[in-house]
Amino acid sequence: MKFKIKKDLFLKELLKVASGISNKTLVPALTGIKIEIKPDELILIASDSDITIKNIIKTSKDLIIEKEGVMIASGKYFLEIIKKLPNDFINIEQIEGLKTLISTNSAEFTLNSIPPEDYPDFSFKHSDSPLKIFSTDLKKLIHQTSFSISTEEVRPLLTGINFNIIDNNLTLTATDSYRLSKNSFKLTDKINNLNITVPGDNLISLIKILEEDKKELEIHIFNNNILFTFENISFSSRILNGTYPDIQALIPSDFKMEIPCEKRDLYDVLSRVSLLIDDRNKNIVTLEKSDKQLILSSKSPEIGKAVEELTIEDDIKDNIKISFSAKYMMEALNGISSTKIILCFNSASEPIVIKNIKEPELIQLILPIKTY
Repeated sequence: MKFKIKKDLFLKELLKVASGISNKTLVPALTGIKIEIKPDELILIASDSDITIKNIIKTSKDLIIEKEGVMIASGKYFLEIIKKLPNDFINIEQIEGLKTLISTNSAEFTLNSIPPEDYPDFSFKHSDSPLKIFSTDLKKLIHQTSFSISTEEVRPLLTGINFNIIDNNLTLTATDSYRLSKNSFKLTDKINNLNITVPGDNLISLIKILEEDKKELEIHIFNNNILFTFENISFSSRILNGTYPDIQALIPSDFKMEIPCEKRDLYDVLSRVSLLIDDRNKNIVTLEKSDKQLILSSKSPEIGKAVEELTIEDDIKDNIKISFSAKYMMEALNGISSTKIILCFNSASEPIVIKNIKEPELIQLILPIKTY
């Protein structure tokens, strides 16, 4: 195996599969990156068994193939070497069986590699009727929901994002039992109804390699895994077993108070008020509506107290005092693209819902915290 490739191109494409490299695995070969050279393309594959990523680089003036072959490069060291090499063409050649020579005009590394036969054979088969969506739309949906996934393995399904399709309406939902994020998107093609849950961390890895350009993306769904394909990338993830909880009943349909305000103003006040609290105090902030003002406050017995007022345009006569996690509220606000939001309340013990004026389907819900 022998090829020559421009450093910038190679590093960019290597980084797209890097999140698939396994650091802890019972299969040592998965700590490596599979590099397969064919007459007109270079194929990169990395997997940790949970996700598997394949990237195809076509021959060009920046990729010159001299000899076909397959090698498994030690992922950690190989990637670090490529990162630190000068910005030039890199020569890569398999020598003396399981050794790889990496060189430029001024540098040379010899790296031990892994037997290719030890690397698992991963399938990237496609379904007959894939779900089609633009990459920018999927990226937005995941960005608006992924921060609400649970980090606790006690309820594995809550560590994932639920994909639900009913009547061509795709809904993504995430919850950790203390907050909930949900958004929907109307699909153009006719798709069968569907209900699956994909590990949230895997989807976060997926959107990191999605370009900002609007490109068509296909989603191929099978019994145990889901495959996302776009341009030269194939990204496979396992599907979580079980039935995702029915969360619709948790979302109030009506509210006693709906308070419009500027998202950035509220975020900035929360950021300042929460300076004196931390996770040990559950990041608790208290919001009190009084006349045409929101009064936000926090206190820590060890540190001190913070209070700030935010003027709002509001004709609602009712007032409310409610406490919640500042961290959860700020993450919910970050998931909203609109400059104006609506804070929706019923009582101090019922969920707070943050609505996006421009996206009525987007729901951010936070449970209040009792402070007595």
